[in-house]
Amino acid sequence: MPGLWLAFCAAFLSPWAISKHRGMQVRCSLYGSRPPANDSLWAIAKKQGFEIVVHDRSAGNKEKKIDTTIVRDITKDSYETMKAGVDEFTLIAGDRDDVPVVEDLVARGFKFDVAFWDHASHELKAACSTFISLNGYLEHLRLDK
Repeated sequence: MPGLWLAFCAAFLSPWAISKHRGMQVRCSLYGSRPPANDSLWAIAKKQGFEIVVHDRSAGNKEKKIDTTIVRDITKDSYETMKAGVDEFTLIAGDRDDVPVVEDLVARGFKFDVAFWDHASHELKAACSTFISLNGYLEHLRLDK
């Protein structure tokens, strides 16, 4: 059965991403700095079956090890559990730090989609198989509904 790897590296969960791939083996991961104890997003993600990957912030309160952990996991899975031409990746991120791994996997024959707001890196948009704009979903994120 084809697999799909989703990396969520922002505080955003998108039900469309999971339902879009019903019937496939899907690995969904949420990456980020250790959230406060009262943060409900991470608990909701875990309850929905997401693999939660957190790292502590640095002494200067900077986020550390998140991007490199995502790239490590994507690369590892691409060699150990996934097959080019069959399996695909969807990354929800927008900075150009991810361009090298996206370019590498696309060159190896993987479909690699990126979903983010329209201000995502132009290099990342150009490197991926398909860019999915999340701007149309902003209305769904409003708290005053």
